[in-house]
Amino acid sequence: MTVLFAHSSDMPLGAAADLIVASSGNQTDSGTVLAVLLALAVAIGIVVGVLVLMTRAAHRRRTNSHPGLFSGLCQHHKLDRSRRNLLKALGQAHRVRYPARVFLDPTLFDPKRLPPALRSRQDEILALRQQLFLVEDTPSPLQSSS
Repeated sequence: MTVLFAHSSDMPLGAAADLIVASSGNQTDSGTVLAVLLALAVAIGIVVGVLVLMTRAAHRRRTNSHPGLFSGLCQHHKLDRSRRNLLKALGQAHRVRYPARVFLDPTLFDPKRLPPALRSRQDEILALRQQLFLVEDTPSPLQSSS
């Protein structure tokens, strides 16, 4: 079946719909064509709306969350994947509730407080503490406020 379409900017939508002709010689009802076009427009609108909502929700999850804050701080400090994983492991080993708190407490990097699993990476942890805090022996801001 061949369908012919006509387009003119001067032609109203109803008149354009009348020009859609099927090859069998039967003329399509303009009301049916308008209903199909309206249904397609509604379906496209729903799909676009759902995509916009999903994109906004994903953006909020990435930025307004504890993992999002940790990720943003890692990006700000230009930490590679290995150092990010080391910071996460350090926070988990010290049972830090929120991963971004490792950026606030230099005592978590103290070699004497390192759990056995991380002692083999002591040099990396000390270098990371130096990079993040720029000083080696400072009291924790969390301890001084308690």
